[in-house]
Amino acid sequence: MSSARPRSWALMHPRADPTMGDAKQCARTFVVPDIKPFDHYDFTRAKISSSLTWLVAKAFGSGTAVWWELELNRDSVPVELEDPFYKDQYEQEHLKPPVVSLLLSAELYCRAGSLILRSDAAKPLLGHNAIIQALAQKGLYITDQERLVTERDLCQTPILMSAHLAMMDTLMMAYTVEMMSVERVLTCVQKFSPLSPEEDFPYDAEEAVTTWTNKSSTLRGSSPL
Repeated sequence: MSSARPRSWALMHPRADPTMGDAKQCARTFVVPDIKPFDHYDFTRAKISSSLTWLVAKAFGSGTAVWWELELNRDSVPVELEDPFYKDQYEQEHLKPPVVSLLLSAELYCRAGSLILRSDAAKPLLGHNAIIQALAQKGLYITDQERLVTERDLCQTPILMSAHLAMMDTLMMAYTVEMMSVERVLTCVQKFSPLSPEEDFPYDAEEAVTTWTNKSSTLRGSSPL
């Protein structure tokens, strides 16, 4: 009698190896890829790969994880989602069917969005439109070439990747605003470098990051931006 798990179970559960013991005590080796010449660099593939890596890490990790935790979260990511691409018999790369399915069903967006947007557990985010509305409530709108992205765009098959990249970009912005809010940055900065009354206070996340960088650089004796 076969003991194989159904495909859906394998996809949505992290890998586990009982022979490995405590994963936290296992040393990890990070392989640095070769740097490709500029004229051979595939910007579109890199954008898709990095965006999906971030989304998957958020969906299966912590909504508040900072960038250096993306690699550490890989142990909680299903094996099939570690690399979003596969190669066919002609060595051409394509998005893996499970990745496409999870994007079209909005499952990855709902998992990540519920953490990033602090969705009420009693009212979980379900579907693309729920994510679109939750982002809009924070003043963030998903646009693809200056056109608002709709639920229909995100459900379209074959997959409309530009719309999904726009969705991921907007979720990244929501995460940035949450992690680097003006209030949070000012509270941190004032602990080591009080702001003088004549200084201009930052009014958005981008200016908050610049303020933090300048104050930190001044403290360390470096030139501010």
